[in-house]
Amino acid sequence: MGFSKATNSTIDNNVADIGGGWFCEKSWISSGQCKFLDSTVSGNTARDSGGGLVAYRASVDIRNSTFVLNVAETGHVGGVLMSGQGSYFDITLQSAILANNTAAGTDLAADVDAESSNFPTVIGGDDLMTSVGRIQPFPIISGDPKLGPLAYNGGPTRTHALKPRSPAIDAGNNVAALEIDQRGNARVVGAAVDIGAYELQADAIFENGFDAD
Repeated sequence: MGFSKATNSTIDNNVADIGGGWFCEKSWISSGQCKFLDSTVSGNTARDSGGGLVAYRASVDIRNSTFVLNVAETGHVGGVLMSGQGSYFDITLQSAILANNTAAGTDLAADVDAESSNFPTVIGGDDLMTSVGRIQPFPIISGDPKLGPLAYNGGPTRTHALKPRSPAIDAGNNVAALEIDQRGNARVVGAAVDIGAYELQADAIFENGFDAD
């Protein structure tokens, strides 16, 4: 794909040799830009590398989105893999969750990394990751996002709900000036925007009480 964009969408349970969920490439006929806004990329599998996304000589812009549980079966980077190089070789990560992705290869970080010697420009911050490699915008939270399973939590697409004690709650930003989350609910609830595609609503905080999750 050249320029590609996912908004308020869920990309899940796809399988490919590389780029299980999405493949974005810059060529002489395409600009090579891929953008994710209020979207979830979950449970995709690459037989080789880049379980969630491969961006080949392309720029990546991920805002208020969730990339989790993607797998690279034999290669590296289960989440987002930056590959190749060029003038568009940059990545923006704003208020995004990239966590609990897995890969057979341990030479690169499992959640997001680059395999090129020409390292991409990294822009952004207020992200949550479990496997932090060289691609690390600041500020960042490193740890378990405490997510529920992929499910219909309201709205037309499935999402990973934030559990009441998730470190993603009120820890993100709204640089994209979003009014709603992936489900169509208010984007800003509480002190600040939640990290990822799902915004925890006030009534959900007390739904299950104050448990260990």
